[in-house]
Amino acid sequence: PKSLIEDFKFLGASNGIKYQTLMRQILARFAHSEKKSMAKKAASAQKKATRQAAKATQDQSDQGRSRLAKYG
Repeated sequence: PKSLIEDFKFLGASNGIKYQTLMRQILARFAHSEKKSMAKKAASAQKKATRQAAKATQDQSDQGRSRLAKYG
């Protein structure tokens, strides 16, 4: 929309730069932020999977001890 471009022209002029330069800066910030967000989500998913695997291992170990105590 034309009004958005006018806003960027105003913001660029207020910062002493052309709006195209401002747009490159904005896009670079956005891309950086999105990559950071994606990395956080991936790390969180990995952490969750690791916790679930550890819990499953612990549950199996507990079941084995329970059987040993019952039949041992």
